[in-house]
Amino acid sequence: MKKELLRFAIAGTVGFVVDAGVLYLVKDSLGYYLGRALSFFLAVFCTWLLNRQFTFHGKASGVSPVLEFIRYFWLMLGGGAINYLTYAALIHWFSYMQKYPVWAVAAGSVASMTINFLSLKYVLYSKQKKHI
Repeated sequence: MKKELLRFAIAGTVGFVVDAGVLYLVKDSLGYYLGRALSFFLAVFCTWLLNRQFTFHGKASGVSPVLEFIRYFWLMLGGGAINYLTYAALIHWFSYMQKYPVWAVAAGSVASMTINFLSLKYVLYSKQKKHI
């Protein structure tokens, strides 16, 4: 479990870079909230690719990649809600966070990390891959 958690943290760090990077690219045109919705979706896609091949490489979802992504996305919405609410609250209440939204993105990511890891480990990737 330690290896999976470390790999999950690495994948999450890459997802964080995608999330924050996309937000910085689009915040002036889409705003802080719609821009974050787009950056979150792209980060989820990125972390799905990494988690299925790197973090949980010995586990299987038992479904096609398309259905796996749909399930992954729905599971990440639970953690994503915690993530986004943390982010939105910090942006709303602290002008410093508006100037440096990367800190609000980071706080949201940390807040949702545990729920995301557990839902992937025990719900989506709970089966061992069969080796032929």
